[in-house]
Amino acid sequence: SVPEITGLVTVNLFTGGMNTYPIGLHFRFPWEQVKEGNYINLRTMKTNDKQETFPCKDGPVITVKWSLQYRSSVEQLTAYISVDEETINNGLNEVASSFLALKIRDTHSEDVRKKEKKEELEKDLLDHFQKSATVPVKRSDGTDTPLEEFYGISIMLVPIADVDFEKDYQTARSTDQVMRKFRETANTIVKDGD
Repeated sequence: SVPEITGLVTVNLFTGGMNTYPIGLHFRFPWEQVKEGNYINLRTMKTNDKQETFPCKDGPVITVKWSLQYRSSVEQLTAYISVDEETINNGLNEVASSFLALKIRDTHSEDVRKKEKKEELEKDLLDHFQKSATVPVKRSDGTDTPLEEFYGISIMLVPIADVDFEKDYQTARSTDQVMRKFRETANTIVKDGD
């Protein structure tokens, strides 16, 4: 019996091959070995929040904070269990970082900070993972292996939590705005005094 939200991986004692079973009751052969660690969680996993800075087209540096949500399926379990979770997290975050750097470098800083652009970045990043992100491991047909297939996962969501100017730049902008108000007030006082 395979509990809810888990998959089972069995090992054939004769051939060493692996077989996977979805949730529910299943007949299995006596030569299929089952250990407690062979029950694999199929819940949605989340990478650690990642924060990185990227230069924009017009110069300022933008800080982007994101995470990725993924899960495996019974069909992908043998690939999923062969890769360490930290390797998956690092690999996904590196691909996301490269993609965001390419997108942001061609965009003006004020545009990147807009809600619509953030939503567009999320959508484009998810599309990138699902359609074009690959690893340089060749399949039997000679094409590169899709990243999701290589890790045995499906990317579910790529929420971008924050897109804003770097802290130092924000401080400089707010200081500049305060100084501009002081100058306006001083000019008004001088004009009123004349």
